[in-house]
Amino acid sequence: MSFTGTRPVPDASDSIATTSAIAALAYILADVIHEAIGHGGACVLLGGKIALLTSAYFRCLPPGMRIVDASGPIANLSAAVLFWLALQVQHGDRPKIRLFLLLGATFNALWGAGQMVYSALLNTDDWAFALRGLLPSWLWRSGLILLGGALYYAVLIWLDRAMAPFAVTAGTATPQRARRLLVVSYLASGVVACLAALFYVSDPLGAMREGALETLAANSGLLFLSRRLRDIRDAVVPVATIALDLRWTIGVGVAFLIFAATIGRGL
Repeated sequence: MSFTGTRPVPDASDSIATTSAIAALAYILADVIHEAIGHGGACVLLGGKIALLTSAYFRCLPPGMRIVDASGPIANLSAAVLFWLALQVQHGDRPKIRLFLLLGATFNALWGAGQMVYSALLNTDDWAFALRGLLPSWLWRSGLILLGGALYYAVLIWLDRAMAPFAVTAGTATPQRARRLLVVSYLASGVVACLAALFYVSDPLGAMREGALETLAANSGLLFLSRRLRDIRDAVVPVATIALDLRWTIGVGVAFLIFAATIGRGL
């Protein structure tokens, strides 16, 4: 809170509704990139037939095509690079666009990195399917754990720095603002993933579990970062407040309904 004369003037705070909408859209795109563009695109390009496409599950016929299994996480990692490149050329004080690009890069990168560790540890899911039969298994599993862990950590270090403009207001360090944005984004992505999964009537609880793994588990580093976000002030240009914007909330609401009714329900 700041003061003008003797009257307190409350500081403007970021809109939770708009922040949630931005995070929801970033997650929806990451899911479409993984399931539809990654797995689905590879299946079609290799002459296969998509037997099942949901927000949590994918099945291609004939089964056993390794590149189809690997294409989901590869698509996420590729998208993360594209979002990062877009963030580098983004100019002007456009906080909503900046946060969207930042979350797009983060959600895709953490999904790709986290799945390496998950697949290797439990010997299941995309990377385990893509590398099945490769011996010795302990070697590739150990390599995936190290690579995925290192990439995950690198993403968090980058995110810590990328959030710096959201942690400074008028030259004053306000790390609580950046923490709040990260926590709201984390929760919003998890809620959207789980709600969309419930539309898959054949196995809503299983799909919801997968959705939680893809968001609440994969993005859990955001909560760790939210407590360790550095107090950065030097050489940082603050980003304006994320104001309530009905275009984002309504637009994402429509996007979610389409997402849930198609991929969420299952194609």
